[in-house]
Amino acid sequence: MRRALNVVFGVSLVAAICGIGVAQQTGRNDPKTPAALPGIDSVAIEQDARAGTTLLLVHAIKGPAHPGSFPYAFDTGDVIVNDLGRDGDRRAGDGTYTAKVRFDVDELGRTATANFAKVQAEPLTAPAIRSLRFDPPTRKLQGGAKLLTAPQLRTQQLTADRLFRTQSVTDSKAALATFKLPAARRPAEVLRFDRAKGDVRATLFGRQVPVGILTLPKLKLKVLPSAVKPERSLMITAPEVVKDTTRTFEPCTTVPNQGNPNGVWTFKHLMTEMANTPQTGIAPEDFVFNWLTQQNSAQPVNSFSAGARPGFVSMVRDRWLTQSGGVKLNLDKAPFRLLAIVSRTDLGTGVSGYSGGNAGEARFVFGVLDPNNACGVQQSTVIFEYAIQKSSCAAKKAWIQDWFSLSGSGFVLGGSFNTKLQTLTESFVTAGANPAQLPNRSAIGQVRTNDLIAGPWMLFEFQPRSAGDPDPGALHNVTVKQNPDISFKNAPGPRALLAQFIGDNQAALLNGTYVIPAVLPAPSNAPILGGESPTFNNTSFTWTDTSFATPVDPAALAAFSIGTCNGCHTGDTGTAFTHVKPRTPAGVASLSTFLNNPGDPAEDDLERRQRMMANALNGQCFALPLTATLPFGFVH
Repeated sequence: MRRALNVVFGVSLVAAICGIGVAQQTGRNDPKTPAALPGIDSVAIEQDARAGTTLLLVHAIKGPAHPGSFPYAFDTGDVIVNDLGRDGDRRAGDGTYTAKVRFDVDELGRTATANFAKVQAEPLTAPAIRSLRFDPPTRKLQGGAKLLTAPQLRTQQLTADRLFRTQSVTDSKAALATFKLPAARRPAEVLRFDRAKGDVRATLFGRQVPVGILTLPKLKLKVLPSAVKPERSLMITAPEVVKDTTRTFEPCTTVPNQGNPNGVWTFKHLMTEMANTPQTGIAPEDFVFNWLTQQNSAQPVNSFSAGARPGFVSMVRDRWLTQSGGVKLNLDKAPFRLLAIVSRTDLGTGVSGYSGGNAGEARFVFGVLDPNNACGVQQSTVIFEYAIQKSSCAAKKAWIQDWFSLSGSGFVLGGSFNTKLQTLTESFVTAGANPAQLPNRSAIGQVRTNDLIAGPWMLFEFQPRSAGDPDPGALHNVTVKQNPDISFKNAPGPRALLAQFIGDNQAALLNGTYVIPAVLPAPSNAPILGGESPTFNNTSFTWTDTSFATPVDPAALAAFSIGTCNGCHTGDTGTAFTHVKPRTPAGVASLSTFLNNPGDPAEDDLERRQRMMANALNGQCFALPLTATLPFGFVH
């Protein structure tokens, strides 16, 4: 049975979350939504009782070309924080952005006191164990050269967690007592949220306290992670959904015409809406045919190459075309089987170049079939990853609440559950869902292929070409985000540049807020992101064994490696290429043990996503980028 975690005693944002894709692309999101703002590593509230002002302080991670100001979600709406030395900002250019806000400190005191009383009354469950996969292999016992064994690591963490629990009770009581003091005698800093090596810490009047006692005063709903049902709100693979005969279609030739070829969860529907023929002039059949044809030859990407996949094209495009009569693809015969519908509200962020929306992503995962033998399962998947944009913190929370509501017993699988889910999916699938993304006006962030057909395993990424580009509206290869070209592992010159990047970004790597740019900054100005993610069919592939002339921090290297597509899909997570496995017509898609391992929550990423959803619903709006978002580098 999945072990529930108490949301109140510590939030562990394990800095290694793999899903199916990450993307970083500027200029594709709604211009009203910041898409390239600085990463945030802490937010705080300060109060000056004498002046009668309250300040919101947002500290940005060190990086290039930070803006002078930007909108930041607060409980009462977006506020403009600035680092220009004005409107409460103490020093221009120091990375701390400031805004004057209204914040009821006494209301926070009443809420925190009530929540702490609930904490003490609730039974405590076993703590989450940080995954051993994400500890560098060079970690050693203090004062000695002996490597820590797995049981020693677990015992060490368990002991530390017990100490934290004891200390947190003491600190919480002391912090809450501060509310009884006159306002003029309280510390100026009321509360702070910050990242620490992937964890989020909460500090109240200078004392570290459990995140859960600082829930939003206006939010009446208190959600425990155990209330979030992963199979209903996070990773939906239920037969009643993926085999819904009114919304999906089974192309298996031995069981013909099972379902609705025009269903809202079919490959045909998703591609038709993405093509958006009235806007692009591209027929859906041509849209898909051109996408497949492109993979017949190597494509230049960022000065590197996205390799040809002629075996994939021959099996999928050519055999499908033959079955369609040889002239035009018949999308009713699309050789793709729905495996899963996935909610990734945990990816929500407005402070990175990641093309996932500020409210995260939603995804469809399809297994690829052989059109000549559609019941034969192929080791290849296609993933549609939609970027979800919401205008305010309240809208983001409402979106998360909609997905969470599916965990309730009031929604019946195959009935009211499917109806509710269709409402959610059509809101981002339907043509025109993102009017700012021209010419398609689609909310698609990227389409990915995880391919093992007639060649070594490879992961590719595709996005519609923007207006003004060649072939506007057509799907084309783009860089595979957070994944350097393989030359940065194999060639001395690029390896030296990678070592420098890891050294320069060590802190961001450790707290999960780094972004690998398409091109490294000056003086090298070297392209780094590749057009493909190869492993050479090595399920033990990892970047941690890269031979650097200059040593790099092993923990930062481990964080970097698991953030890559090829590391996350193989050696760094013990996975054989796909996290969602293709299924037979009668089967259910199985998940990698990294995603779902209820017997060991240290390796159960869906359990981490449970905590993230609960934290997002319980947390303060202004701390949402810290307590309810994921290190966006680790979402393959």
